[in-house]
Parts: sequence; C-alpha cells; structure tokens
Amino acid sequence: MPASFFGETEIRMYDGSVKLLKDICEKDQLMGEDGTARTVQTIAQKSCKLFKVTYNQYVDEKLFTSAIQCSQDAVLVLVPDGNRISSLVIQTNSQKQFFVKYVDPILNQDKRVEKVEQKIKTFSAPDEALTFVQNSIPNFLYEPTVSEFLKYSQEIQEYFYLIRPLLPVRFTAAQTAIQNSTKQIFEQGKEFGLRSMDLPWFAGLFLSAGSGVGEEFQVSTKDLHKDVNKELNRIFTCLQKIYSATLVDTEGIYLIKLIGDNNILCNFMSEMSLYNKATKQFTKDKLRQNIRLESFSRIRGPFLAGIMDGSSDYGLADQNYGLECYIRGLPAGQTRSEVADLSRSCSLAVVENGENLTLAGGMLFRIPCINNPPKDIPGLVSLTSYPNEEGQSTLLGMPMQMKIEDTGKTGDCFDVQCGGKVLLSDYTVIGM
Repeated sequence: MPASFFGETEIRMYDGSVKLLKDICEKDQLMGEDGTARTVQTIAQKSCKLFKVTYNQYVDEKLFTSAIQCSQDAVLVLVPDGNRISSLVIQTNSQKQFFVKYVDPILNQDKRVEKVEQKIKTFSAPDEALTFVQNSIPNFLYEPTVSEFLKYSQEIQEYFYLIRPLLPVRFTAAQTAIQNSTKQIFEQGKEFGLRSMDLPWFAGLFLSAGSGVGEEFQVSTKDLHKDVNKELNRIFTCLQKIYSATLVDTEGIYLIKLIGDNNILCNFMSEMSLYNKATKQFTKDKLRQNIRLESFSRIRGPFLAGIMDGSSDYGLADQNYGLECYIRGLPAGQTRSEVADLSRSCSLAVVENGENLTLAGGMLFRIPCINNPPKDIPGLVSLTSYPNEEGQSTLLGMPMQMKIEDTGKTGDCFDVQCGGKVLLSDYTVIGM
C-alpha cells in the first residue's frame, strides 16, 4: 500500500476540528470535499522521499505562501484553470489566424482522465475563438499522482491548479458536532413553502441591513437592489401565518412582526450565533474575534444570490443551481489574510484602510464565476467551476496556482483509506 502525505499535514475533520495526519485513527471521520463524512478504514505508514507542493491561497497575495509535503504517490486533485486564464486574451499567429492553446483530457475505458495533452486550435475570426473559449474549452477534474504529474513539461504543469471547493458554513464559538437542529429548521421552512436558500438569504440580508429586538424587527431596503423587495414579498407570503410584514415605501423599510408561535427566522439566526434567544438580542455587532467556522451539510437547489455591498447593482443575480451560500459576520479591523481566511473563497464587500479591511457588515455573498470581476469591490476572489465525479452538475471552487519541488529529504508519510477526497485544514482538496 503506497504512502501519500507527510504526517505533519493538517486535515479537516468532519466536526470542523483539525488533526495532524499522523494522529488520525481508524474510524475517525474526515470532511469530504462535498461536505459529507469520510470514515477512515485503514492507515499505513512508510518513510518516503518528500516533495513540496506550494500554492497561493488567494489571488491577490504573494505567490506560493502555503505548502504541504508528500510522497511521489500522493494524489493531487487539479483543475486546468490555465485554460481559462490563458484564453482571456486571444492571440494571433504569423498567418493572422486567431488561436487558443489549452490542455485536453485523454480518457480511459472507464471515461476517467488518464492523462492530458496540449492542443492548439486556430480560427479565422476572433468571434469564433471567443465562442470556443466560452462554450467548449475543456474543464475537468484531473487526479494524477505527484510522479505522474512531474512527467509533464513545465508549460503543461502550469495549466493546473489546486482547488478549494465552496462549502456552506455556519458560525460556532467552539468545536462542536454538526447540529441536527439546523436541518430541522430547514425542513420547517419547506413546510411553509420556502426555498432552500431563503433562510440563509434573509439572515445575510438582516446582517447587512437589519435591526430590531425579539419579535419585532425591520430591514432597510432603500439602497439595496430593486429585487430585494420582490424576494421579501415572496418569502413573507409563504410565512404570512406567523409573520406580519409591511413595506413602508416612503422610507424603504420592511417592518416585520411575529404573530404566530414559530419564530423561524430568529431560530435560524440563533443557530448561526447571530441571535440570542435568552436576551432576544441580535448579536451581529458583537461577534467575537475568535469565532470559528464550521461546515454543515450541503444545501442544494436554486437560490437567489445575496446582498453584497448594498449600493451596487451586483446585489442579486439570476437563479443558480447546485451552488452554495455563505453567511458572514465579522468585527472590523481584520487584516486581509484574516478576512480572506474566514470568508473562504467568497467575494468580499469591504472597505480598505491601509493594511486593514473592514467587512461591510456580515452578509450572504453572491458567488461569482466571471472572467472580469468588477473593480469597485476590493478583495473579490476569482472562482472557477469544475465537474463532479458523476458529471451531472457543476461545483464551484477557488483555483490556487501551485508548483512542486523535490525537497531532497525523507519523512514518515501516511496512506489513509477513507473512500474519497478530503480537505486540508485550509479546505484545499487532496486525494486519499
């Protein structure tokens, strides 16, 4: 049995905590790349020659500041994001033809990517090249071992990026097991006719534009996207048996009052540590700096992307399918790396002040997948899409440029059999 990753590698556990690979035991549950539990079946240890995989966690930070060590048998989980990046500008050759250079997968009998090759496709008109880039340029998941990957030329290697998937997260002040009560609240929402993303969407809206105490609260929509009121009207039509909701058009205020016995909105925000049931106080302005983030089970289905900075037209997007949402509430004065780490692959609406960035409230973030991010949103993180194993839907994640080098050292590496891909402590996907 081959050994893969160095024993000091930090692995994300299913309960949100972190363990060194060497300390993981059989029957431990690791966090899978799709948010599900991966139960450890067997563990093997072996002294191996070490390779260092370095990568950049954020598009605007100094390159290659994060690193893991592994053996030549370690499986990397990669996407050819270089296909997209290298095609942002269409090039021409000496014959005045337009060409696109990219890597293409070669599939085996099981239709899995066995290896890749570089190709060049030429076009007589720029529109034809752009159409190919937009509709047909290859995008796939490639899972080679380190030794297989290093056989490629440096040019081909540079097309491939590590990936950090988007997982829904919730706030927790300590390392706790995933709470079933969160799922129960979503089930209650379905009974009222709510969409799967309506509760997180409202929580994000309240974080950025809400106020109130207990059973009466309000949301100021005056400076928000015009579709916010439309969504609020739909949500409170579903909840009309338990809430009275009135829009004061002259002030742009949505007044909300509990009239039933199920305060589902506050119950959900309580699960997110955004509302204190005992004091009936919202805690969005008092979130502690040591707040941890913990993944909970994936919530699929359509949702309207949420509020960003409230004053731009990027507030709502069209319906998206199979994507995830984020809820965020951070104290002011965080550094770029702290904000980026907590916000993990989201687009950020922040105010820049020297070395510090202040998040514009907490909010439910829109998940962009665009080549040309708007310039007025500091800290916007570039995202890419990649297919899941069934090829039936698309997951979004953040691509991270990487490189591999031989350390010239040996160390104890471990092979953990757990039935699928798992996450490092920073949520980067690796194969096990």
